[in-house]
Parts: sequence; structure tokens; C-alpha cells
Amino acid sequence: VVELVRQLATVGFEDVSLTTNGTVLAPIASELARAGLDRVNISCDSLRAERFAQIRRRGDLATVLAAMDAAEAAGLLPLKVNVVLISGVNDDEVLDFAEFARRYRRTVRFIEFMPLDAVGGWRRDQVVPRTFWPASTTAGRSRPSRPPTVTRRPATVTSSATAPARSAWWPA
Repeated sequence: VVELVRQLATVGFEDVSLTTNGTVLAPIASELARAGLDRVNISCDSLRAERFAQIRRRGDLATVLAAMDAAEAAGLLPLKVNVVLISGVNDDEVLDFAEFARRYRRTVRFIEFMPLDAVGGWRRDQVVPRTFWPASTTAGRSRPSRPPTVTRRPATVTSSATAPARSAWWPA
């Protein structure tokens, strides 16, 4: 991947970016930046370790969070976090992701659940429409009338050395 990025960067693109699941990003983030990568989008469909494993079926949340930290430390900014909301699975984490975006100043993008699976498990009733959030999305909280817009604030990045402890606000 590093060599491919190096080759693409020499072509003269204005911006070279990578979308990844983050599984192997942390150890090579700095090398990718030196090769010419400008920024990354990292998929993360849950901030709850057990649920993350259930959705992804491989890898773990801690590895993906470490990849985000490594990408930021390498200057791969702005870092964007792609979240696929699935009705009845992770749609109750919208506000958790909004808090995550605010606290870590990362852009969180809610992506529509699309029928791209080879297993055939996609169903229309799993799609969380952009303009409507089911009551389960904000159980115990006031319900937003539309999806939150979360954007990255420029320039300031919290390093992992000074970042608040994740366990202080993430559900187990």
C-alpha cells in the first residue's frame, strides 16, 4: 500500500486519500504520510467493543482507535470517521458519535446502509433514513429532528497523551 501511495503521489494529484477499516493502519501511518498520503477516512460502526466486533466480525475497536490516533499523529488530516447506521443495531449510538466527534475534533459521517453484502443479509428495514431517526436512536434522550451535522474544527488536534480517558465516557 505504501508503494502504491508513493506512485500515486508522484502523478500530481491535489489530494491523495485512503479509506480503510483501520486494521493495519497504525504501524504504517507515518510511512504512508511520508509517501504522500494526505488524509484518511476510517470506518468505525460502533464505539462499543462488543458491538464493534459483532458488526465487523474481525478486528477490534482498540486497534481502530489506535489507527485514528496514529493517523492524526502522522498528520493525515482531516481524519474522517465513516459510520454505517443500521436500524436496531447501532442507531442508538448517534449521540455517542457526536460526542466522540466533539471531544476528539474528528469529522464523523453517517453513511447509509447499502446492499453491498455477498451474504445477502441486507434488508431495507435496516436502513436508517437520513431525515428520520427512530425512537430507539435516542432512548432516554430528546430526539433530534434531523441527523446531527458534525464537522472538524480546524488546526487543533488532541494528542493521545493529553486526551481524556476514553473509558470515562464510552460504554463498556
